[in-house]
Amino acid sequence: MRAKKHILFLCLLCFLCSCGPHKIFLKQQISSPQYHVETGMVLFELGKTKEAENEFQLALQMDPHLVKAYVGRALVEATKNKQQEALKFIKRAEEIAKDKEEIVNVNLGKIRITYISYTAKLLPMAEKAFAQIMEIKPGYPPAYFYMALVYEKAFQFDKALSLLDKVLKSENALVLKAYNEIDKITKIKKAQPLTNVGKEIGLKDAITRADMAALLVHELKLPQILEIPHTSPPMIRDIGGERFAKEIITIAPYHIAELSVTVDGYFDPQLKITKASFCEILQDIYVRISGDEGLRNRFKNIRSPYKDLDPRAPYYNACILALIKGFVLPKDRLNKEFGPLSPVSGADALIGLKRLRTELRIF
Repeated sequence: MRAKKHILFLCLLCFLCSCGPHKIFLKQQISSPQYHVETGMVLFELGKTKEAENEFQLALQMDPHLVKAYVGRALVEATKNKQQEALKFIKRAEEIAKDKEEIVNVNLGKIRITYISYTAKLLPMAEKAFAQIMEIKPGYPPAYFYMALVYEKAFQFDKALSLLDKVLKSENALVLKAYNEIDKITKIKKAQPLTNVGKEIGLKDAITRADMAALLVHELKLPQILEIPHTSPPMIRDIGGERFAKEIITIAPYHIAELSVTVDGYFDPQLKITKASFCEILQDIYVRISGDEGLRNRFKNIRSPYKDLDPRAPYYNACILALIKGFVLPKDRLNKEFGPLSPVSGADALIGLKRLRTELRIF
């Protein structure tokens, strides 16, 4: 009996020794301010700003002098369009930053705030922050990458490309993103947008109906080349507060395919433009300006070259026309995927509109 108790005691002691310290360490790790701030940064990168803000707050409650937590709060406030609050938090981070790593974090925060809340007045702050990072940590990829994004917002595309190229010259987690940004800028430069509105929309990964209306007004100059139908302008209920409200009001009377106002007065300005709807928009404009109505049905009986492009779909003819004219490219030619429901980027929209202008000889 005594032997059994002794064995049981040894087993219990081994269990406590093997599990106890790890559980205690795990608890300490989860409840540490560093854990909360790192979790907050991960959540922020995923676009979960509310959850990220909660993590940064928990970190600051535990350690009011944690520089990275203040930087995180600054980034969150910037995404909420609270520029002054963001600058207040980054200033506090700068005041308590001591070592070089903390100073780098503060300056990177300044660059990212400039990108998120871009105005020309903030550009010098970002450039100064970038210079300070280069003094402390030369060749730091995140500094190159986020400063490149700032230069994109400033439409200084050559400077952005130069920095993005430096991101590619070292192994880091931002390489793929840098490639995507280079591709985007290359397309914008190829499209040669006529206006700053075009350049701004060109930087978007997915455009909306409101963006498309703005592109037709500013880049295609549609009101100058196509007469408005003699009908009463439609009443639009859902464009209050929209940045491109005037452009929507200008385009609505044309009743362009995929950009019409519903019978009850809704435009749905923030609805994403798909490749199929983009093709329908360009087909409608091309037919109206060229006067060739037969194009609307010319390709309906052609066999589909792509497995995801159904000939029975209402947008099929428009997509084939757009492919033939070079307004769009397939999503994956090798795997025979067109991607009719995929979103259209601003850069691709600019390329398509430039090709449309060329086809119609609009200069």
